[in-house]
Amino acid sequence: ILVSFTRQELIVLNKEYFEEFAANLVLSSRVSVVIEGLTAALATVSIGDLPLSNIPINSTIDLVGYDQFDGGRLAIDTIDITKSVSTQSLAVRVSTRISNPSVVNILNGGRLTLDLCDVLNCTTFGIVSIDPFLLRPQGNITVLDAEGLFNITDENKVVARQFMTNMVSGIDTEVELRGSLPDNTTGTSIPLLSLAVAGLRIRTRAPGLIGPRALIQEIVVKKLTAAQ
Repeated sequence: ILVSFTRQELIVLNKEYFEEFAANLVLSSRVSVVIEGLTAALATVSIGDLPLSNIPINSTIDLVGYDQFDGGRLAIDTIDITKSVSTQSLAVRVSTRISNPSVVNILNGGRLTLDLCDVLNCTTFGIVSIDPFLLRPQGNITVLDAEGLFNITDENKVVARQFMTNMVSGIDTEVELRGSLPDNTTGTSIPLLSLAVAGLRIRTRAPGLIGPRALIQEIVVKKLTAAQ
């Protein structure tokens, strides 16, 4: 039996069970769901059409999960500094590219806020927000822009400055995006997704400025004296 549901509203009857399902979908590679109910069919036989009703359905369906977008499924294409907010804070725009491994796509996942961290020292650089977060169907690439703040503090100034040095020097930096924020809140505007987002840990690379985006495009030596 081929079953399809087109834009049907999902009524959450058990908040805890749905939060657990969402967490498994986002954080693991596979999640199982059970579909139960009744259906009707129209059977065509030699004497005509025979309507059938109250046919019970009880089936377990295995869904591929997002698995924290591991394996390079979430990539940072560019990080651009848009303006200076203060002497210790920079506004940034981050362009991301996401490959959806699952048949479950997201039309509007609300606001997703992630903590941008150094991998080696688990030190936070700042936060980035995608509003709204969405995922195109399986097999398609979703390109999303995030806005955020890059902060230099007493706690992170060593690794933050190294991050900036790497970026302007064209060197990539390993980073981690976390759904659990420094102020002990969770980076989602949808409460039912709190458990899933709280456990989110995405490792990727922040690219350095190279090619046409390089800070120094060209150095031209116009003249050298004999002494030089």
